[in-house]
Order: sequence, then C-alpha cells, then structure tokens
Amino acid sequence: MRIGWRKGFVLLSVALLAACTDTVDDLRGQAVELQAGGQYQAALAQYRKVLETQPDDREARLGVAENNLYLGEYARALDALQRAAALGAEADRLQPLLAAALLAQRDYEGVIDRIAADSVADPAVAAELFAARATAYLAQGESARAEAAAEAAMAAKTDSVRALTVTGWVALAQDDRARARDHLERAVESDDQIAAALFTLAGMAAEANEIDLAIEYLAEAIEQPATDRSTSMRERFMARGQRIELLLQEDRVAEASEVLEVMLRQGERHPYANYVAGLVAVREGRLDEAVERLQTTLAASSGDVRAKALMAAVRMEQDQPVQAIGLLQDVLAVAPDNRPARLRLVAALRETDARERAVEVLIEGVRLARNDPRGLASLLAAAGDDIEAVLAGAQPVDGNDGESEQTRTSLARALLQSGNVNPEVALAAARQLAADHPDNISAHNLIGGIHLSQGRLEAARMAFERARDIDPASAEVRFNLGFTAAAAGDLDQAALHFQRGFERAPGNIAPILRLAEIQRATGNAEAAAATFEKALATGGENASLSLVPQRLALAAWYLEQASFDDASRHYEALVRQTDRAVPGVLNNLAWVYLQTGDERALATAQEAHELAPDNPAVQDTLGWIHFRQGRVDEAVALLSEAAEQASDAPETLYHLGAALAGAGNPVDARVNLERALELDEDADWAGQARRLLEAL
Repeated sequence: MRIGWRKGFVLLSVALLAACTDTVDDLRGQAVELQAGGQYQAALAQYRKVLETQPDDREARLGVAENNLYLGEYARALDALQRAAALGAEADRLQPLLAAALLAQRDYEGVIDRIAADSVADPAVAAELFAARATAYLAQGESARAEAAAEAAMAAKTDSVRALTVTGWVALAQDDRARARDHLERAVESDDQIAAALFTLAGMAAEANEIDLAIEYLAEAIEQPATDRSTSMRERFMARGQRIELLLQEDRVAEASEVLEVMLRQGERHPYANYVAGLVAVREGRLDEAVERLQTTLAASSGDVRAKALMAAVRMEQDQPVQAIGLLQDVLAVAPDNRPARLRLVAALRETDARERAVEVLIEGVRLARNDPRGLASLLAAAGDDIEAVLAGAQPVDGNDGESEQTRTSLARALLQSGNVNPEVALAAARQLAADHPDNISAHNLIGGIHLSQGRLEAARMAFERARDIDPASAEVRFNLGFTAAAAGDLDQAALHFQRGFERAPGNIAPILRLAEIQRATGNAEAAAATFEKALATGGENASLSLVPQRLALAAWYLEQASFDDASRHYEALVRQTDRAVPGVLNNLAWVYLQTGDERALATAQEAHELAPDNPAVQDTLGWIHFRQGRVDEAVALLSEAAEQASDAPETLYHLGAALAGAGNPVDARVNLERALELDEDADWAGQARRLLEAL
C-alpha cells in the first residue's frame, strides 16, 4: 500500500522525535557498548551528548577521559579527569586513568604528586597505582624509592601484572637480569597480558641476540588492545619501527615491508617512520626513494644522527663522497665514538684524495678508543698503508707516565688483533714498548704471541719465559707457554703448563679445551671427558652455546662408553641449543632413549626423520625402534632403505636381518646377518646375530 507524502512526513517526524528523546541512561549505555566494541570515537560522541544535557555527570566525564586515553589524546584525557575529580569521582575509577595519562605524557613529577595508592579500596587498583609511582621513580633515577613502591605493589596484589612488570624493571635497573626475566615472564603468562612487559622482554631478547624472540615479543605487544594502558600510542608506534629494524637484521625484508605499510598509514610524515622506510628502501636497492625518506626525516629532525649516517651510506653508494663527508662530519661532531661513521668518513676522504685528513680522523678515533680493544683493532686495520703515520700521531706525547704506557700497550695489542696490519709492525711496537718498560709483562706476552702466530716457536718461548720471570703467578703466561709447547709437539709439557694455569685462573675456557684435545690425542679419553665437562661448567649456559662441537664430541664419547645417562644429559642440552633443528643430534638422543627404555625414543626418532627422511642413520634408528616396539612391517621398510644407502654399515645390516627374521623372511635375514658379521665380527651385537642365524 502506498503511503501519501503527508502521512510519510508525520511518521518520519515521529521517528526523529523518538530518536531525539534518548534518555541520558540510553546514551550512556550506548557509549559503554561502543567502547566495549573498540569504537572509541563513537563512544566519545555519545558521552559528549550526555554532557550537553548534564555537564556534571561524573561517569560521562570519566568515559570521555578513558576514550581519549585509548585514542592517544592525553591532554584531553587529563582535562576530563580534572573535571571528574572536581565532581567528586571515586578514586578507584579516577586514579588509574590519571596515572596512565600522566605517564603517557612523561609527567613523572605529576605521578608522584597526584597518584595516591592509599586513596583506593581495591587491592588490584592499589597495586596498579604503586606500580605507576615505581615507574615514575625509575624514570627519575630514584632506584631506592622505585624498589619500595614496587614492593608495595606486590604486597597489594602478588599476581598483579603491573606489579610484576615494574618489579622486573626495578630488577633490570639493579642489573639482576634473572630476577627481571622471572617477573616479566610471569607477567606475560597472565591472562591479563600487558604490552609493557612484552616490550621489556623484547629488549632483553635483542640484547641477548635472540632476535627472533625479540621480534615475536614486539609483535605480541603491538597487537595488545588499546584498552591496555601500560604503554602509550607513541610507544606502540615506535615499537613497529623497532620490529622493522630487527626484521631487517634477520634479512626478513618482505615482513619488514608489511609492517612498514601499517606504520606509514599511522604516521606518513613521522621522522622515525621515514627513517625505517629509508632502511627498507636501501635494503631493496631503491636508493633514490631512500634519499627522499631520509630527507623527510631530517627536515623534521635535523639532528637525527642515525638518519645522517644512513644518508651518508646512501651517498657513498651513489658515488657522492663529498655529500657523505659533510653528513659524517656532522655525525662525529655529535657522536665522536660512532666507529662505523668514522670508518666511512675515512673511506670518503680517501675517495676525494684527502689522505692527510683521513689519517687525522683515524688518529682522533684511536685516541678515543684506547680503552676499547675491538674498536682500536678495527681502526688500525683501516689505516692500511698509513699505519705508521696513524701510530705516530696516536702515540702519547709523554711516553714515561703510567697512562701513556697503558695506551701504548693497548695500541700494540690492537695491532696484533687487527688482522690487516703487518705483524712485523706490531712486533716493532711491542719491542719498543718492552725496551722502554722492561717489566711490562703485556709487552713480552705480545712479543711471544706475534712470534707464535708466525711459527717462530723458540722466540715465542723465550718471550713468554721472560714474562714468567716478571710475574711467576701469571696464569696468562702459563697458558701461553702451554700453547707454545703444544705447537712444538711437546704435549706433556703443554698439559703441565695448562694445569698450572688453571690453578691460578680456573675460568679460562680456551686452554681447558686445548688441554682436553691434548688428553684425547694422547689416548687419555676419560681425562679428556672430565676436562670437557669442566669447560662446559666453567663457561655457563651462554658460553656453552659456542661449545657445541665439544659437547657433541663429549656426548658421542659417553655413548661409546655406554654411559647413557651422561650421554642423554648432553644430547638433551644440544637439542635445546640447536632449537631441535639438527637431525643427527635428535637421532642420537632417540638412540640413547631406546637404550634406557625412555618412552620418548619413538617421538624423538620421528622428529629426526621428518628433518632428514633420506638419512640412512636416521632411518636405521627409527626402523630399529619400530622393531623393538613390535612394528615389524614399518621396521623392515625403513631398514631396507637404510641398508640400500649404507650397504657396508654392519649394524644397519644386523638390524635389517633381525627385522626380516621377525617378518618371516629367513633367506634374506641370513644374507644380511652373515654380511654384518663379515664386516664386524666383534661388535657388541655380534653374539645376538649368531644366535639368530642358528635359529633360522
């Protein structure tokens, strides 16, 4: 039925009138629903409608504040909170929002002055407020007050995520990384996960060079909802850039580009967004675009050292060394210890034939890096043919005082470590140092080290013995004499020197490993195993990551000795250290598990097989486990493949023969068992093979 225009107009007017007569409660309810759905701008509009008719509505004022917080409008949030406070808003609602707004604006004095945990009744809220105060104290360098506030937060609510997080921060400030990690991991394992804890764990992972883990933490943190008030919108924005930098570090350029797209949508003109966009463009070979991005960064932040350094690198790629020189000089004026920039400036100056200026830049860098052995070595290596000029300029004016002697010692040591410098130049510097300071033990050790590196063993021994005369208690000298004796083939004397060195410095890993190698070479395998164990215990978990080959040898030796518990301990450690990615390690662990009756044998062998399905050793282990557990058909299939590839592997042939016998194939079983015994008649399985043959 058609409705006439007059009647339609009346109906529309009634509908509009009804819409306009929403009560304050209706508007407030709509705002709550919109906020819960993440529509913060729309929720804000509804709260403002409430305030148009009821300007003294405390809940509406708090709603305006809260939604402004979620939108990153911190000044407006503070204004709304001040109005709510004037209207008598409850502290349990007001104070957490006020703390978040003040922290987001880095108003730490405001947090300390205005946030009062004793004004609230809810323990969870009190914990959050104490945590906010602890954060403010940390930012101001007041560690004792920060610790006290963090303890109060934990006392208020021991499982408070914010209390756990700030306690982790306090532990980090005290350089107690184990305690920090414990509290932060407890925080992120909570259902109420917060971005602040994830960001901190990401930073710790990056410092430990666990880059993939750091990237994962950052991704989780960025995806936390806006209602997580533990970090500001700015911090999340910057975290995207940090994630991009880490992704590039891992050569995950495509992923970095995807994150960059989101970051640029959020802040197209932001200087940091354009800096990381420049990084991505450089990695993808788009140098002109990189220049545009970096120019945008520098237009907004003219003192950005990293942007200038990257722009200089681009200019060098574009064969524009003059432009690079200006940029790099700006960088070093602000950050004279920036070694990569200094080395790049040296290269740019040489390209413009400013060789004398390049030498001056190197000399200045050497003087600044005198307490940085690695930095000194890299700068001296860059000197090339100008090494003598650089050394002459870097030598202290007064060569007799203690500080200048230390500087000369550092220079001589760095020359030896640089790699690109003629060792005779390093030897001359060390000899001159020893001549001027005859009791400088480092000079004689350096002389010996240079001779040793050049194969002049007698000269090395004499230099190290001179060092021993100066300081008979020096462990370093003993170790050096041990290495020299080992190089000369006198393994007994080398072992004696190493043992004496350990008595004075038991924590030095390299000589321990050398001693273990000597013990193994001289047939003392048991002593070598004990020494390897000592090296692993001395190095701790971090150092043991670099000792994977030694741990592999140790685990294999225990396996040969049928010391399965010890073998299992080391193979399990290796599995952890290699992220379960090395099939040989998993295979051997599965074999050990089989010998000890551990139910994990099958799953571990299958994991190895997934990584290396065509490896005959892996096929053999998994096949034998299947046979021992009664799956004969699977065993025969795998062991046949293994024997086909490794036809001269006696143990594999024995396993296949046993499996074929179990499958009711005596003819082929006999062929494989006889061949296995022919290849190794004294194996530990030989008796069982003979009994099987007799039974066929």
